[in-house]
Amino acid sequence: MIMPEKNTKNKLPRCSACYPRHSASKSGFTIIELLIFSAIFSVIAISFFGVLVSAIQIQTRQSAVAEVNQQSQFLLETIQRSVERSSLIELSSDTATTTLKLRMASSTDDPTYIYLSGTTVYYKKTDTGAAQPLTSDKVNVSNLVF
Repeated sequence: MIMPEKNTKNKLPRCSACYPRHSASKSGFTIIELLIFSAIFSVIAISFFGVLVSAIQIQTRQSAVAEVNQQSQFLLETIQRSVERSSLIELSSDTATTTLKLRMASSTDDPTYIYLSGTTVYYKKTDTGAAQPLTSDKVNVSNLVF
């Protein structure tokens, strides 16, 4: 007995590259893997951010300390130089004051004042001369006593 041939014209052979089978070895990441990665990345990023903030705070503090030291050194040197050049220091003997009056040998510099006004130390030559700040607005001097 001869069996009639089935209609195979319309059937195409299956190719594994054209029709991949669904299996457990699919490429890509699962949602759990992505969540774990995100958590680890977040912890590392927050740690680095914390280190960066700490480094910036330390640098800012060091910069402020250096500025105060530099201006203090300049102020002390200016006072020392002026006192050495003076012929007389006028201070009341009973009370402390924030103003240092120096009598100079030269009439163009006599008298010279070093005083605290607000939070800035000033240097002034003669009674009519213009006061020049010895400290900048970056440093606030809270107390100066002679």
